Amino acid sequence: MRIRSWIPCSVALLLAACGQAQTTPAGPGAPLLGGPGASLPAGRGASLLAQPAGRRQRHEFVLYYFYQHDNGGRPRGGLAVGRYGSLFGTTSRGGRPGCPAERGSCGTVYIMSNTDSGYIEFPLYRFCTEPGCADGAMPYADVTFDKRWAVYGTTYEGGANNSGVVFKLTPRKDGSYKESVLYSFCPQVGCADGSNPRSTLTLEASGAIYGTTLYGGSKNGGVVFKLTPSSSGYTESVLHEFTGADGLYPEAGVVADAGGALYGTTASGGGSGCDTGCGVVFKLTPNGSQYTETVLHEFAGGDDGTDPYAGLLLDKHGNLFGVTAEGGGTGCNGEGCGVVFEMKHAGTAYSESVLHAFGGTDGSAPDAALVFGKHGELYGTTSSGGLYSKGTVFAMQPARSSYEFRSLYSFCKLKKCADGETPLGGVVPYYKTIYGTTWQGGEKGDGTVYALFKPNG
Repeated sequence: MRIRSWIPCSVALLLAACGQAQTTPAGPGAPLLGGPGASLPAGRGASLLAQPAGRRQRHEFVLYYFYQHDNGGRPRGGLAVGRYGSLFGTTSRGGRPGCPAERGSCGTVYIMSNTDSGYIEFPLYRFCTEPGCADGAMPYADVTFDKRWAVYGTTYEGGANNSGVVFKLTPRKDGSYKESVLYSFCPQVGCADGSNPRSTLTLEASGAIYGTTLYGGSKNGGVVFKLTPSSSGYTESVLHEFTGADGLYPEAGVVADAGGALYGTTASGGGSGCDTGCGVVFKLTPNGSQYTETVLHEFAGGDDGTDPYAGLLLDKHGNLFGVTAEGGGTGCNGEGCGVVFEMKHAGTAYSESVLHAFGGTDGSAPDAALVFGKHGELYGTTSSGGLYSKGTVFAMQPARSSYEFRSLYSFCKLKKCADGETPLGGVVPYYKTIYGTTWQGGEKGDGTVYALFKPNG
């Protein structure tokens, strides 16, 4: 069933006329962009193709291709499923015409909505609308929702000090969204509070917000921060700053367990390998108002992997799953093509094991966090490698005491990579379909939103 809704002029990009009635999926469990009961009409630049290999492969359908300008381009993050099954994401470039930010990249937050005439993408917000880009610029990560479906995220640049912001998009009754900056980083010399966040945010039921910044802190190695709400706004506190042996340069956000402990990765730091260290998996344990950091694993740069850019996935048993962009063997010019790893939890200890080491033809350089499927399988992407060397989507199927690797799709099968290339964001499974983004490719080369589905539905 579908309901009729009015999309306001402020967000009516690509519609025939402002105020024209459009259709959106209705209610919890409604079909999402090709889920059960939904058709697959061709959106902008849509294409349908199958991978040449066997029953485990999936068909790919390009829901939308980006072309920068006012609708955005080059999405670095993945997608989030919002109210009524809409898809929300960010683009790192495009947006407001004449964008004054560095490299002409302001960026957008956008929504993908399914209508009777096909898939419609329109921006919910274009950054750098305020003078000096005080509202933020260049969002790199996925967005997050609160219980009222307000949208939260970070931008890498912009803000009062051009060091990034935490923002909130609040839905209005007319369907548009109001942007507010909850915090601008680096208000003082040295950026002790952190700077340049690239992370997805974690929201607590109390309204507190957790995330990381790539830089800032006393050693400029990045921080884990908390924003605490009050009647007058949000107060930022640094839970931990990275200095070297404990990690450096966290690219991703943190995940929380039921006891309030936080888990994450840093792309560098730890031991003496890899110039500035090969990265770590860390835990922050709350102790009153303070947090104590424990390094759960130091990557050595060999078979165990190196450079964990992506965040972690936490299961109900306390086990952690993640990926590294390099390491895991001697492929990919001797650097290793990356691994999928598990941190097995036993009491207070953790042990790392490699579930899969990439070899290049099955993918390389996974940059995005894993997600769980309905039956405990793991889904992820690699930013390069595969049959055409332009990235893949893969699954890890539970098999007794370990996991079985399955390649689901290799990008750039079509001429000029019209089906997308270089997926930097992860995927989101919904019903029997997997949705994601690519940073490049598509008809204009500025990225795509895609769907993967089984040949037999």
